[in-house]
Amino acid sequence: FIHQYADAWKKQTNGGFKIVFVDDGSDDGSADRIAEAFRGFENFQLVRSSRQGRGAALNLALEHVETDIFCIADVDDVPIPQRVEWTRRVFEADPSLQMAGFGIYDDLTAMREQSTFAVSEVDVEARAFLGMPFPFPAASFRMSAVHEAFDTSLEGAIDCDWLMRILSGPALKGRYFPTSAVYY
Repeated sequence: FIHQYADAWKKQTNGGFKIVFVDDGSDDGSADRIAEAFRGFENFQLVRSSRQGRGAALNLALEHVETDIFCIADVDDVPIPQRVEWTRRVFEADPSLQMAGFGIYDDLTAMREQSTFAVSEVDVEARAFLGMPFPFPAASFRMSAVHEAFDTSLEGAIDCDWLMRILSGPALKGRYFPTSAVYY
């Protein structure tokens, strides 16, 4: 998905963003391929690390975030051209919003749901009672709301664990918008 991923980010309708891409010590040349795919895209930063695992790679990415708002974007999650624009709009429309999530889609469904199907925007806390409040590949957060590190000891459910720990802390304002923004 490297070229689809890079092309999708280059085609964003709102270009004021930076990509921090963490290579977790791959030895298959993928870091060089991602660097080549983003050649000429000035807001791209490749961070190389040794094999530490997904949790450590996500923590390393967070250490390089320079803005208040950030999106999660794994290399196999391809955003629609409006992802950055929509993310900015929801945070600008509600400055007290601390996290937001959009839907995801795949080859079989226009809206792939992980919890009860939503037909309009809904509070994250309400959806969290049923499990993941929104699909992680289409999640965005304010850095000021993130007070937890990803657990580096876990081998799976790293993002789910992190999000649930954030939600179990001080009350945060989050919204889920049932509009697909990422191909998963």
